[in-house]
Amino acid sequence: MTTNNITPLTQILPATEKSFASLLSASGITSPTDLAKNQPEKLLRWMEEVNSEQRLVRKLPTLDTVREWIRQAQSWDTAA
Repeated sequence: MTTNNITPLTQILPATEKSFASLLSASGITSPTDLAKNQPEKLLRWMEEVNSEQRLVRKLPTLDTVREWIRQAQSWDTAA
């Protein structure tokens, strides 16, 4: 197991976006490695569905934000 698999998502999310960690987790994203494997559009649609059922956040992230998270996760993944 690499360190990526045990690194909390909150370490790659900017401080202003840490509230989205619970939404990502509820959407099945539990590590930066999981996040790095996703397509932004599909992940955002899935988060919208999960949030409509569970009401975890008031405002969803933008597509650009999700793209940046995935880019960061991919950078994190390759740095290990």
